[in-house]
Amino acid sequence: MWRSKNKNKLFKQKIYKIAKPKIKYKNPLSLKKGIFRLKAVKIINLLLLIGIGGCLYFFLFSPFYDITEIEVSGNKIASSDDILEVTNNYLAQDRLGIIKNRNIFLFDRKQLTNKINELILLDNLDVNKVLPNTIKLTLTEKNAAVKWLTDNNAYLIDGNGQIIKKYYKLVTPDIFSLNSGTEPLATPVGNDNLISLVNLANQPVNLGDKVFSPVNM
Repeated sequence: MWRSKNKNKLFKQKIYKIAKPKIKYKNPLSLKKGIFRLKAVKIINLLLLIGIGGCLYFFLFSPFYDITEIEVSGNKIASSDDILEVTNNYLAQDRLGIIKNRNIFLFDRKQLTNKINELILLDNLDVNKVLPNTIKLTLTEKNAAVKWLTDNNAYLIDGNGQIIKKYYKLVTPDIFSLNSGTEPLATPVGNDNLISLVNLANQPVNLGDKVFSPVNM
């Protein structure tokens, strides 16, 4: 009995299960949709880049926003014509050959202040931009105290003894003078009633130089 049972166990058949690989099928329609979406995203990004580039060009390089109107106020010592000339010379220049100073968005107040300070030293320059093409310049000038005569020139000096501007007069040409044949009429720019101090050393000076201390006046 024992042997027959063992024989049955030895010759018992074993059953094996063969796992079949799962095959995934891709829908060709969904594949086409994915490609279409990818192309659509690329096209949208390209259009956005073109739109942003067009806007930048319009705002920064289009002549529509070029400064064409300049208003000057607050000036008592410097003439408006001088300020306008300095401003127009600055606006006519380009930075790096590409960036236009005349563009109202790229206009640099600090650089213009430095240019005007080569003509007259200011306490402050306020710039108000009015779109699309106007700037309003409001000057706060230093107060002139005396005239400093040196090196055959005259300069305006403030209360701290600093040279703030070269002094000059506008002289009417003979052809427009009412008393033709005599001395031409002289029209002062301003501050013609200031006390004049003569530098006996007759040394040349520059704008911004401090020629004396108020204690020594």
